[in-house]
Amino acid sequence: CETWTPVEIVDHHMDEGHHTDTVAVRNIAFQDNTATVASTCTLVVERYMSKVASAGTECVQFPPQVAILLLGVILLDSVNMSPSAGKGTHRDAKAMQQLLEQTNWESMKDILATKDILAASSSDDDVCRPDPLKLFDTVESQKFNPAFWNNLTTLDALGLDYKSFSPTLPDNSNGNKIQFGMSSVLQTMEQFATKPDHIDGIKDFMKARDIPLLGMMFATSSASGLARQLAICGRGELFHNMVGHVQTSGNLNLRVSTKVTYGGSEDGLQIAYFDQDNAKASRKQVAPLMLKYWEQAKM
Repeated sequence: CETWTPVEIVDHHMDEGHHTDTVAVRNIAFQDNTATVASTCTLVVERYMSKVASAGTECVQFPPQVAILLLGVILLDSVNMSPSAGKGTHRDAKAMQQLLEQTNWESMKDILATKDILAASSSDDDVCRPDPLKLFDTVESQKFNPAFWNNLTTLDALGLDYKSFSPTLPDNSNGNKIQFGMSSVLQTMEQFATKPDHIDGIKDFMKARDIPLLGMMFATSSASGLARQLAICGRGELFHNMVGHVQTSGNLNLRVSTKVTYGGSEDGLQIAYFDQDNAKASRKQVAPLMLKYWEQAKM
């Protein structure tokens, strides 16, 4: 099995300080518990433009096959620069404008037209380019496709967008190490809970990753905007303490769900389900909040 060594990190999540022995460049767009760009693809565009400027090239054209991928992801991550979502920044807007204006879209005209994401032309501006709103609607409908998520097993749904975190433990932790995980699931808790292997799948997922605590963030999109829900899975004192911590710390505005409940299993697994009124708080905010528990806890 080939071994890969990280040499550079480009990201917009909190820097956990991993790979310090091999990574010399850390381009982390995250400050004061907030991402400073909505999408890592914005950082890719900035990096590309910086390389071009360093080479002394005045005019740059993005490869259209790459530009459409970058543009689509920035639109998704920024929720089409919606102010109510609170994700998009001026850097994201600039990156999108550069992609739209500095790409020769002519070679993709037929594809854009077939997918109904070609911008309408006018006599004053007969330019072939994707329409950002049409592109956003197209990719978002696939991202949140209910049939896709309903057909996934619990293990697949939890593993599709999963990240693990390693908290810094207090000095009195006797050298113990711990990890916890967070999965992003793009369906409601109510829909997720109807999966036949719901509870057993959660247990198997946590066991396979050897994590004592799992956060599940649920998100759905509708005409009224983005809606979020949160579930915490764990056992014993750690579970109870973390549930209390996320309810009283930060500004998630959690309400205990009355639609989905779980009384616990014989092996001690418990799950707390919440509706999250602060829809702007994504995993980028919830994970650091959970990490703070260990900074304050007496291990």
